Amino acid sequence: MLSPDFLEGCVPAGEFATSLKKTYRTIHRWMSEPDGLPYLKLGRDRYIHIETARQWLFGRRARRRNPPRPSRAIAPPITRRLATDKAAIR
Repeated sequence: MLSPDFLEGCVPAGEFATSLKKTYRTIHRWMSEPDGLPYLKLGRDRYIHIETARQWLFGRRARRRNPPRPSRAIAPPITRRLATDKAAIR
């Protein structure tokens, strides 16, 4: 029998999903990623340590986005040189 202190700070994955207003499937996907949400598996049950999950979530949030692309309206128009004489074609 497990002592009550063993799972202190851990919650079942379903309860964790409900607290984040996410589906269990989303939490399961996060756990399945290569650098995914850490969890403890006891039999068929999965438990998530709250403090570790908080650090993992904030670590994901800290990733930087790609810089925005410049607007096409600001870019100068593209001009083409047309070769009209035979010397320029050679």
